[in-house]
Amino acid sequence: MGRTIAQALIEEGMEIGVEKGIIQTNQERLIELMQLRFQNIKPETNAKIRSIQDADRLTTLFRCALSAKSVDELGIE
Repeated sequence: MGRTIAQALIEEGMEIGVEKGIIQTNQERLIELMQLRFQNIKPETNAKIRSIQDADRLTTLFRCALSAKSVDELGIE
């Protein structure tokens, strides 16, 4: 027996919710790491990070932030 339209929409909504949760978690992790490494980050930088909706981009920035010597090196500002 196949899925109903309602079931398909529910599943799609759940997938979107999970993806948004992953993105939000990655944003928070990156901001926390940057605050630990570079102390105060500008509100504009924080806003730019929160505007990134690509999980892979956030992961790449996180990895770069682990060894970056400055926020400028990340190219976010």
